[in-house]
Amino acid sequence: MIDGFVAQGGIGAARDLYIDNGIMDAPNTIFTINAGGLKKVVTVNAVGMEPTGSPDDAARAQFKKLADRLRDFDERGTIA
Repeated sequence: MIDGFVAQGGIGAARDLYIDNGIMDAPNTIFTINAGGLKKVVTVNAVGMEPTGSPDDAARAQFKKLADRLRDFDERGTIA
């Protein structure tokens, strides 16, 4: 399960910061992982904002999907 989050969410290959040309009044989203031998913190400004034509648009789309999944971690209601 952890490997899926790391690969699908783009965290494994991500840089530490995605704040270049950030939107000043948009919050940063901070992903922290310490599992499966990977320790990493990735900070992304303005997750979920419209693409800007930046080379980071694809990575930002992955981070958005990961953030949405983590917000609904128990999507099937299986955790008691």
